[in-house]
Amino acid sequence: MREWLRNARNERNLTLKELAEKLDISESYLSTIETLDRKKKLDIELVQKLSKALKMPIKKIIEYENQLVSHNS
Repeated sequence: MREWLRNARNERNLTLKELAEKLDISESYLSTIETLDRKKKLDIELVQKLSKALKMPIKKIIEYENQLVSHNS
């Protein structure tokens, strides 16, 4: 699970639907990203959108993703 993503969304009081709208993706697709059911690696376009929507530096998102990859290796 991408706990960092769920935590960041919740800290900003965003629902799945609200964040999905900001990212221009479906709510169900965002849910699968959060739960790691799909999209093992985030593409750069989505990282950029997440950075803007969550007001989080791209570098921080990449750090979280690298931790996720090393944890799952």
